[in-house]
Amino acid sequence: VYPNVANIENPAEIGTKWYSWPSPPDPNFKPFGIAIAADQTAWIADSNADSSRIIHLQFTGSAIEEISQTSIGMVLKGIVIDSKKNIWAASGDDNYVYRFDENGTHHGSYNGGGMHGPWGLCLDGDDNIWVANFGSLLPGEFEGRLTQLAGTKQTAVAPGTALTPGSGYTLPTAGDPVLLANGEPLYGIGRESKIPMMRTTGVSVDAAGNVWTVNNWKPDFLFDTGDPSKDIPGNPGGDGLLLWIGIAKPVKY
Repeated sequence: VYPNVANIENPAEIGTKWYSWPSPPDPNFKPFGIAIAADQTAWIADSNADSSRIIHLQFTGSAIEEISQTSIGMVLKGIVIDSKKNIWAASGDDNYVYRFDENGTHHGSYNGGGMHGPWGLCLDGDDNIWVANFGSLLPGEFEGRLTQLAGTKQTAVAPGTALTPGSGYTLPTAGDPVLLANGEPLYGIGRESKIPMMRTTGVSVDAAGNVWTVNNWKPDFLFDTGDPSKDIPGNPGGDGLLLWIGIAKPVKY
């Protein structure tokens, strides 16, 4: 963490000081997502598979200090803070999104709406939660999906209620295989895939209410990771991104 310019007596030192947490380093600490609260404190999603947790930190001007931590979930990923100071964290290996209040107290666990390996999170203009699903880290193809959960501003349903169907929002094939820009099938000649929406990590909502998602990995996890003994190379990731027109409440920037 670089100190604020106002905290530096000599402006020439900007960029020359840094602070770390924890100290000494903890090999079990595997930070993944981060969200900055209105009070300039930071909420961290620790993705350690054996002891995932959300950690609340503050910078005092001379050190990073822990305010609190809560052990929960399995392999935490994305984390966001809504307008009412609720913290939402995606837990990829147990297929839940968890909600906490501003003190880090757990208030809900949600897994509907097609959720499967939740990764990225974002908020729309109604404070609803959009979830990008990566799927399981197991062999076999996975059809990507997008999940929407009700936020705390909703009055008709409880926070965390799934607003997408059980399949989530996905992109079914029209029967044709997915092709790369060069016209070849996704996995090469003779190996077709008919899954346009792949393993998704990033998600964001724009000022027109469009939802953007990225195909971060291709669908077949076994092929993606590679197997040199079978002459199966790992591939460099997903192919393209998807734009979901006007399905979310626009975000004000």
